Amino acid sequence: DWSENKSCLCNKKGFESIINNILEKTLAKYLYLSYSSDGLMKENEICTMLRSHRRVEVANVHKVGIRRYTADNKRVTNVSQLFELLFEVRLIK
Repeated sequence: DWSENKSCLCNKKGFESIINNILEKTLAKYLYLSYSSDGLMKENEICTMLRSHRRVEVANVHKVGIRRYTADNKRVTNVSQLFELLFEVRLIK
């Protein structure tokens, strides 16, 4: 059964928990998080989560349009535009 081995990043609660843990423990001044626009969480949900954290001073997002990888050209996707979202987070101690 694959569900026993799935990553905790495969659901919203797990993703939020991991990111909050990183934000709490990192000694870095900046954190960069790359995320696909077709992921589990929406851009505004991630921005809200980041900006509500006590250590986050500034959280900006940059979008880069990308092509979806498909193993064959016959596959049809539901997403009209796919973006790689780069979250730039400045942290305070």
